[in-house]
Amino acid sequence: MQSLSLLSTLLLALLPSSLSSELDDVWRSYLSDPPQKAVSLTASLQARADTLADSLSSKGWEIDLTNIDVVCSGGGNYDAFYAGVQMMISRLGGRVGISRYAGVSAGGMFPFEVRGLEIVLRR
Repeated sequence: MQSLSLLSTLLLALLPSSLSSELDDVWRSYLSDPPQKAVSLTASLQARADTLADSLSSKGWEIDLTNIDVVCSGGGNYDAFYAGVQMMISRLGGRVGISRYAGVSAGGMFPFEVRGLEIVLRR
């Protein structure tokens, strides 16, 4: 295990800094001009969320969701499930009220990253 750690450290040290810089430039460019495929997929997911939220809004609520905590798991991209949850929460207006966000690992960061992504994709 120690030799694997040493090998990965050496490989990272040998990576040209220009590669890292190029990758950073690509991601930065997405902030001002997201890839069209990402914009299209987002629009499709948003339309599905709109349809689902409309159908839920026409039904009666049996539980009080006006004061909830949102806790996101980390690892295995399960935290990405939160993207769909946030789409629904934002469409249900005052019927769902979030008091706090919590999470571990990526799940602790994801709610804040999604908010930033929503801002970028609304441009």
